[in-house]
Amino acid sequence: MSLVRRTVRPARTIRRAPTGVRSLLAHWARIYSLDPGLVRALAWMESGYQTGLVSSAGARGVMQVLPVTRDYVETVLLRKRVPNSVSGDIQVGVVFLLQQI
Repeated sequence: MSLVRRTVRPARTIRRAPTGVRSLLAHWARIYSLDPGLVRALAWMESGYQTGLVSSAGARGVMQVLPVTRDYVETVLLRKRVPNSVSGDIQVGVVFLLQQI
C-alpha cells in the first residue's frame, strides 16, 4: 500500500468589505431587520464587494441587481425611486432579498 501525498491549497482568502461598503451593508440590513452577516455574505458571493461591477447580464453593483429587478423594487416594493449610488444599489438589493425570504 502506497501513500499518496496531496497538496492542500488554502481556500481563496476572503476579503473584508471596504469600510464604507461594510457600513452601508450593515446600515441597510438594520433598516430592514435583516442579519448583517447574511447581507455581507450575499454581497461577497455576488460581487466580492466590488461597487462598480457590471455582469454580462447587466447586473450592477455590490448586490448585482438587474435593471428589471431594480425597477420592480422601486415601483412595486418601495414605490419610490432610489438614487443610483452604492448606497442605493445596496438598499435595492436588501429590499429584494427581504422579499425573497
